[in-house]
Amino acid sequence: MYKKTAIILTLLLSHITLAQQLIIGADEWEGYTNKDGTGIYFELLKKIFPQHELHFKTAPLDKIISELEENTLSIAVGLYKDDAKKAMFPQWFIDTEYPVVAIYNKKKTNISHFSDLSNLKLSWIKGYHFERYISSSEKNTLLNNIDIAFEHLANNKIDAFLDYPYNLTEEENKIYSTIEVVPTRHLYAAFQHNKNGQKLAKQFDEQMAKLRTDGTLQAMYNDEYSHTELATVKIKKKKIKIFTNSVSLLAPNNQIYSLSDSKVAQSLHFVFDRLDDYQFEFQMIEDISKIYLYTNEDNTCFTDLIITPERQEHFVASNPLSLFLGLRLYSNQALNIEGQAKLDQFFRANPNLQLGSAKGRSYGQVIDEKLESIHRQQLIQSPVSLPTLFKQLKKQRFDMVIEYPSLKQVYSPNNSANQLFSYDIDGADNYVLGHMMCNKGELGEQFIQRFNKALDELKRSASFFNAQYKRIPVESRQEFTSYFKKIFH
Repeated sequence: MYKKTAIILTLLLSHITLAQQLIIGADEWEGYTNKDGTGIYFELLKKIFPQHELHFKTAPLDKIISELEENTLSIAVGLYKDDAKKAMFPQWFIDTEYPVVAIYNKKKTNISHFSDLSNLKLSWIKGYHFERYISSSEKNTLLNNIDIAFEHLANNKIDAFLDYPYNLTEEENKIYSTIEVVPTRHLYAAFQHNKNGQKLAKQFDEQMAKLRTDGTLQAMYNDEYSHTELATVKIKKKKIKIFTNSVSLLAPNNQIYSLSDSKVAQSLHFVFDRLDDYQFEFQMIEDISKIYLYTNEDNTCFTDLIITPERQEHFVASNPLSLFLGLRLYSNQALNIEGQAKLDQFFRANPNLQLGSAKGRSYGQVIDEKLESIHRQQLIQSPVSLPTLFKQLKKQRFDMVIEYPSLKQVYSPNNSANQLFSYDIDGADNYVLGHMMCNKGELGEQFIQRFNKALDELKRSASFFNAQYKRIPVESRQEFTSYFKKIFH
């Protein structure tokens, strides 16, 4: 009798333990996350976690994200992967959002190219952090709702309003024009970045697969099911190993940092988001010359490399994904250089000066050949990390570095305590292009084809231009825009 009672109590206690309380938060989207706990996303989570006690709340998106990162929310619904710095994202997304557009009156505002947005007074709804994707020189105006936005547009208080095209009425579509700012992206249910969040994310993935198979997802999303792209999610994903020197790509959840990372990282996030039939593993590479150690691994790629004859021999390259203005020589002290720096002659004439260089990095064939001629003691090899390279320059481990102005702007911004002298380099191209490179195997070549297709879609959005433009020094932006139009349009 006592044994039976003990067994019953054990079963009851285990059931109570399993019935975990989950607090689920979202911004309020009518029909998807309603205040009363109804809506497609909330109803979907009820089906995915039927054994748990679910509590729903709606609040502005930035508050929801903050509470998730503080672990006071179990799940935040309707996030992009770059919305949260500390969160666990499942393999399955919950929906596919429409693109973000800039809404403007073409009779009052002329927008002929993405670069025009940088000179406009822009606005969007509070909590939607669109400042990550634009480069407005004016102070942006955050508003509470779309009705106020259209009042501001009509009264010339703003030039354009960033929002989703489905929020435009038929009449407003006749009045206003749009230009795409952020491309179509996947929306996720994000979980706490801990073991419990990982467990719940795994359950989310398993149940989403089952709900698609039994037709539940199609029934719930109804006419919008095709747009969600849930019908095409691959359960068995092809694994691609990405070697990178990007802090952003290596960070938990692949979130995008603003200016602390290379300008190409944001564009890569957008492209990877569209390649949901692949599972990516990101690894740091500290010596770029070691890329040739992986030539026999079919699923291995490298981010943002310039094309050289040797690399062309071993790898297949994507279409250009980044544009860098020409290299310059940066020094802690004023150098005896008039006009352009002729590197081979300069270092022979100054044997005591040393150049810091990232291991295995190519500066293009002409400059690489010039550097080959200087004495080995004058070339200090450092890890590929650009923040490290500039820190070592500041500590005078060496005297100079060769770098692109946009990356120098990020890792060593101009200030009185960190002023560097800058010189043109003889033989440096006006600009260079960065590419994704993969091994010349069947998987690598297939991946580059898919990558190019997603990249072409991204190029139609202002975010691709702005991700690079906002890191260009002000004095070089006109030059950058000219080359960008030539290369990408």
